[in-house]
Amino acid sequence: MNTEKVVFILGQIVYMRINQDMEGMVTGITFRPSGVTYEVTWSDFEERVHFECELVTEKTFNESKK
Repeated sequence: MNTEKVVFILGQIVYMRINQDMEGMVTGITFRPSGVTYEVTWSDFEERVHFECELVTEKTFNESKK
């Protein structure tokens, strides 16, 4: 029995933990033996699969790149 919890919900806006330049939307959730994965459609219209540890809901990097 899989006891993984869903952290992100469909339609939620997320960012990659290591590259917060693009914003994405959670468009799918899949339960796998290895854990829960999230399909995210990014602002470049590409959909990619990610684990929870790769995503954040708020930008944490300093946004001043000027």
